[in-house]
Amino acid sequence: MARYHRKVEPVVKVMQIARITFFCILITMELSYSFGRAEVCAEDHKTDLSKSWQKFRPLSRQARRVDQDLVPYFDNSTSKNVTTTSGKTAYLPCRVRHLGDRTVSWIRRKDLHVLTVGRFTYTSDQRFQTIHLENSDDWTLQVKYPQSKDGGVYECQVSTVPKMSHFVNLNVIDRSQLSGKLEQDTRGIFGTSTESKAKIIGGPTLYINSGSTINLTCLVMESPVPPDYVFWYHNGKVINYDSPRGISVHTEKAQRTTSKLLISNAQPSDSGNYSCVPSNAEPAAIGLHVLNGEHPAAMQHGKHTSSGSGLPTSWNIQLYLIMNIALLTFNKR
Repeated sequence: MARYHRKVEPVVKVMQIARITFFCILITMELSYSFGRAEVCAEDHKTDLSKSWQKFRPLSRQARRVDQDLVPYFDNSTSKNVTTTSGKTAYLPCRVRHLGDRTVSWIRRKDLHVLTVGRFTYTSDQRFQTIHLENSDDWTLQVKYPQSKDGGVYECQVSTVPKMSHFVNLNVIDRSQLSGKLEQDTRGIFGTSTESKAKIIGGPTLYINSGSTINLTCLVMESPVPPDYVFWYHNGKVINYDSPRGISVHTEKAQRTTSKLLISNAQPSDSGNYSCVPSNAEPAAIGLHVLNGEHPAAMQHGKHTSSGSGLPTSWNIQLYLIMNIALLTFNKR
């Protein structure tokens, strides 16, 4: 029996060694397969990234080309000569397309004095101000109470490399020196009539109900050429057309230019003085009152009613029915 065990024991050890070796081979094969799959996935991922980059590269090149194409430029359709009389506000137009993140500055050429940078007034002379509305291409230099010494060339400059410039010449005529002949000569030289004027339909005072739409129409009359622009003011401040409330302006330039101001959902705070200011004509103004349930005579004027007594229509109907019932009752008796 002991001899039998001595013969079997080596066989058992060999089987154990074989079993351990078999498991080691299995583990090695599994690890090799896993690493192989990982390498394949990595290669596939690299291939996908490479393909994606190949697709993206033309788009990035195209985007760069678009950015290069959209360089700023001046719209030369605006006037390069502005004529005004002393004391009358002058507006010097400058329209820049595709401005991007660049800055517009106004410079007085005769002394190279920087007047405005963006919307900021750089000079201590507060008569100068840049008017710019959100999402607009216009950067208009406003000169209040101009004098003869303010005449000259003004530069609208864009902060590109190199700088871009647009020049506007301002002519200021002294009112005290104007005569009938000089006015005619001025109209002939500058093509602007001093008789050009604006008119707001429905003035001088309008009443509307709260919640309704404000609709103001301005006519520019007796002007030989259409104005470069028409600004609307509320109580002396330029109206922001991009307000989320729903404010819009529609201007049609023709022999008689028409500009319409629309403000939805009128509120009492919208009451006040509204001004229509064309670039080449005398401005017009109108007083507006937004009412909360009030009915002034001026607002009711012109309304048609079915009764001359002034009673509401519902009361007239009730009175008519009562009279008919009374007549029928009387006839039955």
